[in-house]
Amino acid sequence: DGSIVTISSAGTYVLSGTLSDGQILIDAGDDDIVQLVMNGTDLSCLDSAPIYGVNADEIVLTLAEGTENIISDGTTYSYEADEEEPDAAIFSHDDLDINGSGSLTVNGNYLKGIRSKDDLTIVNGTLNVTAVDDAISGKDGLYIAGGTFVVNAGEDALKSSNDSDTDKGDVHITAGIFSINAGDDAVHAEKNLIIDGGTINIESSTEALEGMTVTVNGGDINLVASDDGINAAGSGLSDDTEQAADTAAGTESTAKDDTTDSAKKQATADTDTKKDMTPPDGGDMTPPNGETMTPPDGEAMTPPDGDTAAASAGDRAGGGFGGGKGGFMDEATDYNYIRITGGTITVDAGGDGIDSNGNLYVSGGNITIYGPTNDGNGPLDYAGTFEITGGTFLAAGSSGMAQNASDGSTQPSLLVYLTSTQEAGTIFTLCDASGTTITSITPIKSCQCILFSTPDMAQGNTYTVKSNDTALCTVTLENIATSISEDGSEVQGGMGGKNPGNMGGERPENADDARPEAGTAPDGTADEMPAGTDMMPPTDGTAPENAPAGGPGGPGSQGGRPGAQGIPGGQDGGSGAQNDSGGNATQ
Repeated sequence: DGSIVTISSAGTYVLSGTLSDGQILIDAGDDDIVQLVMNGTDLSCLDSAPIYGVNADEIVLTLAEGTENIISDGTTYSYEADEEEPDAAIFSHDDLDINGSGSLTVNGNYLKGIRSKDDLTIVNGTLNVTAVDDAISGKDGLYIAGGTFVVNAGEDALKSSNDSDTDKGDVHITAGIFSINAGDDAVHAEKNLIIDGGTINIESSTEALEGMTVTVNGGDINLVASDDGINAAGSGLSDDTEQAADTAAGTESTAKDDTTDSAKKQATADTDTKKDMTPPDGGDMTPPNGETMTPPDGEAMTPPDGDTAAASAGDRAGGGFGGGKGGFMDEATDYNYIRITGGTITVDAGGDGIDSNGNLYVSGGNITIYGPTNDGNGPLDYAGTFEITGGTFLAAGSSGMAQNASDGSTQPSLLVYLTSTQEAGTIFTLCDASGTTITSITPIKSCQCILFSTPDMAQGNTYTVKSNDTALCTVTLENIATSISEDGSEVQGGMGGKNPGNMGGERPENADDARPEAGTAPDGTADEMPAGTDMMPPTDGTAPENAPAGGPGGPGSQGGRPGAQGIPGGQDGGSGAQNDSGGNATQ
């Protein structure tokens, strides 16, 4: 139909050449799997999505080895009356998979770059995605098993946004190399964000990693955020869904809206009929051979057993060592948590370095936090408990809202309040009684507190804290979580609470009655991923008793996915689509 290439049945289609203002429109049967082999394609559409998946069971984009492929849309879209989709340069109503070893550049000049309203799975390839709004989005789930990514987004860079289904809205990264700049969240999951590996460099963002729950089991992760570095917040459900499910009554949902920019669309919409999208009859097909991309299945991703994310009076009311922020904090939720079992994580945050509306668990890894310089935030901000049982955890930042680990930890921690602001580049060292360096941190910003916790520290042992080569104090760790001023005197409570100018927060009235008992930490065992491309979400036990109805979970089994199929010999030439499996391509 002029410059619109319509694919109406299952099959493998090889695309090559240039189409300066046209569209590949997939409108196949409900059970059809359509594979597009991108074999050196430069495709643009000035007023709609260059690749538009109207209907199919699954669409697979395979990036042919050694090829460069470019997909670009215009700055305005033309819609029929009452339409708001598509809204991305590559858009699919159904499952969308990307594989292959070639490269793909996507320019989302209107709103979004790559968007699936179902699951989006990326197995490999080199992707360079720039978008005015969200860059890479799978509404029901985003699963990345490998690839190299350069992502620049005006809003969220990597995203899953389903806030109406309790078992959808996860982001799961098992491998890949990422360079990300985001105007809002770098990685956002409406439900569970899980990182098992990869090299992730978030160069700029408002919040770097955000989800209802955040679990890091591995990877080399560097985060830069103007607000929080790692944030566990929200119920993962819209207000309407929470009420319909009769869950978490009165709990404010911070779930992010995945609705498109209606105002912008209305301004550019018109009533011109661009294309006839009447679904044709589908046909039978045999899935292409090659690597398979099996969607995540198995048990749902649920919070660890017993994770009530509740705070004790001592931890939250300033009554214990390193107590938190007094009576100003919201009550802890029973469905938010951050869990770190491994990996190397560096956070540079203008807000809280790590912020959990529930609990924080650290059982492994190497974590370094360069927190805020303003006293309205802190290196750590948790509403429940912070239990550290392993790993190296170092933090520096402002002291006004500083928190130490909880007394339920099994690994010692030492929080040191500095009497004056120390300059960036100051080396803070913790030495044992023999003078041997246990650990050190060199803040990249000015700071007024330092937090040390490593497996080499032991309760009852004596340590010296140094600033550069000057010994500040010597302290014996009588408690599992110890807070001191730089002269070595013990600090009861924290610098937060109702009187941030004094050591120790003021305990609110009836604190014991207002705070529930502390929750039970998970075992911290890292979840293993199956070999290959079968990306099964980790299972952490059953949902807590008061979690939103159904509990957070991963997508169910959806069967096998086709992988890359070899490109038929002799395929070259101009624009268009070639059917290699008996499909019907019309132009």
